[in-house]
Amino acid sequence: MRKFMKRTVAIMLAILMIFGMFAVSAVAFSDVHQDRWYAPGANFVAERGIMDGVGGNQFAPNANLSRAMLATILHRMHGRPAPQQANLFVDVADNTWYTDAIRWAREQGIVQGTSPTTFAPHNNVTRQELVTMFHRYVDHVGGDTNVTPNFNLNHFTDRDQIASWANEPVRWAVHHRIMMGDTDTTLNPRGHTARAQAATLIMRIVNFLDSGEIFRAAFITRAMSNDSQAFAWREFQRLAPEFGFEMSVFAGENEPAVEFDGVLTAIANGYDAVFVNPSSIEGIVPALQQARDAGLIVGMFSSVLPEEYRDAMDFFVGSDDFLGGVQAGEFVSQHFPDGANFVEVGGQAGHSAANDRHKGFAAGIADNIIELGSQFAPTGWNTHEALAIMEDFIVRFGDQIDIVWCHWDNGASGVIEALRNAGMDDVFVIGMDGNRAGYAQVRAGTQALSVGKSFTNMVIESLRNARTMLEGGTVPLDNWIPWDMVTIDTIDSFVEPDW
Repeated sequence: MRKFMKRTVAIMLAILMIFGMFAVSAVAFSDVHQDRWYAPGANFVAERGIMDGVGGNQFAPNANLSRAMLATILHRMHGRPAPQQANLFVDVADNTWYTDAIRWAREQGIVQGTSPTTFAPHNNVTRQELVTMFHRYVDHVGGDTNVTPNFNLNHFTDRDQIASWANEPVRWAVHHRIMMGDTDTTLNPRGHTARAQAATLIMRIVNFLDSGEIFRAAFITRAMSNDSQAFAWREFQRLAPEFGFEMSVFAGENEPAVEFDGVLTAIANGYDAVFVNPSSIEGIVPALQQARDAGLIVGMFSSVLPEEYRDAMDFFVGSDDFLGGVQAGEFVSQHFPDGANFVEVGGQAGHSAANDRHKGFAAGIADNIIELGSQFAPTGWNTHEALAIMEDFIVRFGDQIDIVWCHWDNGASGVIEALRNAGMDDVFVIGMDGNRAGYAQVRAGTQALSVGKSFTNMVIESLRNARTMLEGGTVPLDNWIPWDMVTIDTIDSFVEPDW
């Protein structure tokens, strides 16, 4: 089992500088697409003020990194301390945006000139120069610069292109997975460093200083064309750096064989963990068993394995539909202490989620919350079916209806339309799912509550559990995540869904 290294005072000071000197806030660049490999790194460095954009809301991920930029990055990572010595480089003018950074980094032995009197601030940084300066920085703050004695770079065919002065830093960076190859067999040590590559390495360095190791994980999902799965992936990308993970995604687009191969790819490439939400439970189980046998942590995400397959996972993280129904029922009881009448617009007839939500609500309501009628959608979770059911309830019960309990937010859209057509605008409507329709209806005041499945908290718990297990700890087998109670008073405290 992997163990975290003990952190030195110097490392803690460095981390405090990195995270304490800069307020973390969302930064959005028009040229950083969130489904690209470099998006987590670009978001990470921009949010922490370690790297800026180039103007015009652009990050320029493919532009080369200069020596002046790298010195500035290292200076910012250390909290922008004031230099104490005079500028020795004739090609570094006074009072530029990079002057103090270069002076400070040279004083600390982190950067060196291209000669005793020149720095070449506008020269592009090579990949071996980048990891050499990072290696010096980590050593400067007391981080782990050790490499296993027998670790080598023999599988890289271009290892002979590494300069002698960069050999140890490159070994260190590859050993700790801070630097990856350009391909499986090449390092390209003399190649220029793009800003996207630099941002990714900076994220890894910060996580390395914080924990001593960076882990790789894959999200194996049924389909990125599914809005909820695409949202979960974006949350994995956004939150993974906080737990020291670097994420990849393998989306099956509802092809079980593709998901199966995604797990095998993660095994073959030495990943540490997989988070799995498959289209076929039976189809993915053999791959999961292989992953566990290979030492990977297997976390089921929103899809629980049946009892006979439980040994193919390390843990499950998801939401309990019964619990969501209970939370909805308790919310109603709190808002109607003197009692009220409700109708239930149920989800797809016979669907396990619809049955559990129905039972949970019945368990959560007080005795004075009275059911007038309950009807399930006959063919699916369709908005038009919810509208038709609600129109029937309006004809049957009219003004007796105080509350509508609808099993899904898109169904609540149909309920709201039916109520609006009948001039019944004061009915208390509750939906479930926490999708963009539910949020929009809560903001509009037409839906009192959306009981939201918290993909954000599911991602956090998945990453936390995997990290704990990789440290050698234990976690519960089942991890049920409470649903978000999204009302007009709480809505701004949640991550807005785009599914």
